[in-house]
Amino acid sequence: MTLWIKRPTRWQEAMAHNYFSNKTLAVQNVPQAIVLPPIKPKNRPNDYVGGCVCNAQQKWLAGLTRAPKNAPFEPDCWGFLDSYKVHPQHLSYRKEEVIFGGVLIHHFGHCLIESFNRIWWLLQNPHEKRKVVFVYASPWAFGGGGFVLEFLKLLNIQNFEIIEKPTQFQSVLIPEECCQTWWKYTQEYNFIYETLIFNAQKECAHLPVFPKIYLTHQQWQFGTKCVNEQHFEAFFKALGFEIIAPETLSLKEQIYYLSHAKEVVCTMGTLSHLGLFCQPNTLFAVLTRKPDAVLAVQALIFQARKLNAHIIDATENFLPDHFTHGIAHLVMNDNFKNFIHHVYGNKASELILQFAPPSCDYVKTWAKYYSTPHFYKEIAHYCAFDLIAKMAYETNGIVLDKNLYAPTFLRRSLRTLRFAVRFVFAKTVPRCVKNWLKKHLLKSKKLSQMLGI
Repeated sequence: MTLWIKRPTRWQEAMAHNYFSNKTLAVQNVPQAIVLPPIKPKNRPNDYVGGCVCNAQQKWLAGLTRAPKNAPFEPDCWGFLDSYKVHPQHLSYRKEEVIFGGVLIHHFGHCLIESFNRIWWLLQNPHEKRKVVFVYASPWAFGGGGFVLEFLKLLNIQNFEIIEKPTQFQSVLIPEECCQTWWKYTQEYNFIYETLIFNAQKECAHLPVFPKIYLTHQQWQFGTKCVNEQHFEAFFKALGFEIIAPETLSLKEQIYYLSHAKEVVCTMGTLSHLGLFCQPNTLFAVLTRKPDAVLAVQALIFQARKLNAHIIDATENFLPDHFTHGIAHLVMNDNFKNFIHHVYGNKASELILQFAPPSCDYVKTWAKYYSTPHFYKEIAHYCAFDLIAKMAYETNGIVLDKNLYAPTFLRRSLRTLRFAVRFVFAKTVPRCVKNWLKKHLLKSKKLSQMLGI
């Protein structure tokens, strides 16, 4: 993998890790096992518990593992590793032997890389008659199937069921996961995507082949908004790339086009995860949306599919940003120019002058986005230092030490505290008490001023 990044250390560390494991995957058949759909507990509204299989004593056995517990990631990156207790009266009972297929996630990118990591066993045992049961990390009615059903069809899984309430089965067969998306993968991981590619190519053989593809984010209405991407589309179109918006295609069409491509360019995120459908040695160039955000799973995908990967820091987000949403400011900066010159030569480099985008659109789009109360909450905690630090880094590569600005933060915090105390005192303390305090107890003029009396 080649890095075209200002500060490449974290990406270098991610790529230096060997994600492949030669482990022999286990399969366990658990009698009287319980399948628990995921729920959001009241004290953890942004997290899930459940989404797993437990034994008869309701001890967690299997869920969705992104990384082992206590791995060097945030806890929400570990996966579905907790169960919850269910009273026997609230359990459904079935005299049925089933196979646990995994946790289906109503997000295309997560579903793509995480939801089918137990299906390898079914692909190796195509004559298996037992039903495959899944749990769904959203109400099934909310998803309505959609792309999940497309995945299942291409994987030849017809006999399946979504378990929507805690259910105890006569037995549950649990194949071990072939991938922990932040940690490791086994040889069975590629088998899943090779199956998807084979079936998609067979069903879409009538479609044309595009050797060069640019995957655009422009037509997707959610998540991060990539300002100036239309200029990148025009530039790569001039280089002979076909511009494709994956969400306008069926899953099998997406897979078909990518599996035949020799060169692919896209922004980081769900689009870059589609590299799972590319053939080994495909040139796969990814434009960052937030330069310092490193995706371990993307490094894993590059290794697993043996892609000729390039990471290009083509953003200058000099205003506060976020990886999963907000505004990304794409620019044809020196990193991008160096990549183009290295891969496509002088003529392509000269084309950049015709398509280089302006910066004013970024400020306008950012202001419009965060002017809404819903998104303003994401940046409400920022202060002037955060803005200056971001601009200093993105424009000049200077990293400011927050500790040097501590007095400013302290004064701001004390001023906020003073206003808060004055407000509470004014609203809750009767006037007669205020007058008595002022006359008999308050000797400090500053304290009197702070309390507003």
